[in-house]
Amino acid sequence: MKSSLSLMIFTSLIALSPSALADKASPQPLQAWVGHYSCSLTQFDGLGEKYTYPDFRCEISQQGDSYTLEKTSGSQRFRGKITANENGFSFNGIFFCPWGECTSDLTGVYTYNGNNQFTGEIHAPSEPHDYQIVNLKKL
Repeated sequence: MKSSLSLMIFTSLIALSPSALADKASPQPLQAWVGHYSCSLTQFDGLGEKYTYPDFRCEISQQGDSYTLEKTSGSQRFRGKITANENGFSFNGIFFCPWGECTSDLTGVYTYNGNNQFTGEIHAPSEPHDYQIVNLKKL
């Protein structure tokens, strides 16, 4: 009985230790997420079609008190302001093509998954059924 109780106490202490909780804890302030990311995208076109793209480069940067998420590679990109929320961050920005006209507003929400990773859903406010799932993994 005594060894069972000791094992239970030890297991409880491990479960409550800061290092055990760190990976699943609430997201840190945005400043902690500044850096380079790989971002994989899956696009859903609202007609039942799904397109999966290889990893691209993305970046979260800080300028003063503002934070920005930007997809920095590929022919179609996005850039916008991010704001911390309870589970990750919200995104408000634009979709654009560096070599042509394709600019539109873009909005979304990203959830922290642990291990320096986020999953987000972004879409044009006028077309919520045409959206992309974006997986960010800090490099």
